Amino acid sequence: MNRTAFKQLITVKGLTNKSLAEKISVSPCTISNIMNGKTRPCYEVLDGCFHTLELTEEEFITCFFRRKESDKELNQV
Repeated sequence: MNRTAFKQLITVKGLTNKSLAEKISVSPCTISNIMNGKTRPCYEVLDGCFHTLELTEEEFITCFFRRKESDKELNQV
């Protein structure tokens, strides 16, 4: 997971961790734990983030399925 990209998208969409949590019906602690790498998001959280943040498929993949290091490697190819 690319936590930096996830944090940036939340900010760009004008939300806070707390407001995102409220919109997808999870606790703010859940979002915090995802951001800090303590837990991985379940399907419901992934789905909620995709729809609430109005992510493109590329943004979704970049946030949740690519590691930051992998993005650097892809850009070098």
